[in-house]
Amino acid sequence: MAEKRMFSKRVISSDAFLDMSATAQLFYFHLSMMADDDGFVDSTRSVMRSVGATSEDMNVLIEKKFIIYFPREGVSVIRHWNVSNSIRRDMYKETKYKELKIKLSIDEYGAYTLQERNEPVPEPLQDRNESVTQIRSDQDSIDQDQKREREEASPDFSADDALHPGKKDIVSRVDHHRKHWESCQLPPAPVIVNMDELNRIKPTTDSFAVEKIDEAITNFSAVVLQPNFNAEILPGGHIPNFKNFLIRWVDRFTNEAKPLEVYGPKAKAKPPPGRGPDWGGAVSMGSGVKAKKFNGGK
Repeated sequence: MAEKRMFSKRVISSDAFLDMSATAQLFYFHLSMMADDDGFVDSTRSVMRSVGATSEDMNVLIEKKFIIYFPREGVSVIRHWNVSNSIRRDMYKETKYKELKIKLSIDEYGAYTLQERNEPVPEPLQDRNESVTQIRSDQDSIDQDQKREREEASPDFSADDALHPGKKDIVSRVDHHRKHWESCQLPPAPVIVNMDELNRIKPTTDSFAVEKIDEAITNFSAVVLQPNFNAEILPGGHIPNFKNFLIRWVDRFTNEAKPLEVYGPKAKAKPPPGRGPDWGGAVSMGSGVKAKKFNGGK
């Protein structure tokens, strides 16, 4: 399991976060530090006591949608875990709470959300006066309030239709290609919601159909996952990450470009023994880091 944890400024600098009490904010930071690689925490009450937080602080984190709480299991989930953290595959260890994980999906902003709207909302701690029924009936209005707070706090955190028309469509499109990228056994890629990055990707999504980009990703994986593949065969001698692949490389890996002939096993350049790509750290287009040995994605 990875030992380092990160926090997105788009989350902790939002008005919704800063309006909370200092103890609620501290509680959130400590929960995040104790979370597993999927953002699940099974020591919620222990953490609350250790930092001097109260059940009221817990309820605030639930109501403001910074965590999801499963009272029966005593497990919390950091909602914006995937916004803040991107863990390398060789360091990642899946949560043991798989039965809870399948109840969650990732929304267009990269945050966890319960998949079914009719699923009971996690019940606050017992000393809260509001009834579960009242909290459930308020669920939709809380969701709308949180969306509005995120939009006001940071244009990058959610779609602002006036400034960025069509952002939801391109976020959905890019996320489709991200999932296809990972299904091809390529390294995990973070959800992309930043508008500057999306604007750099948009010329590609405008120029190529969905099927063509998926085709290019499939061809790319067939090339770079060859045993002992030599990254120096690629332009610049480097392997692009998911974002840079969409920005610069799609046209090189469509079937029309014949990528398997250009970069495949019959390519003119012969890889030296044991040489191959390394997906760790800063290996990306133009990073200045040469590729190292890669195990073929196995």
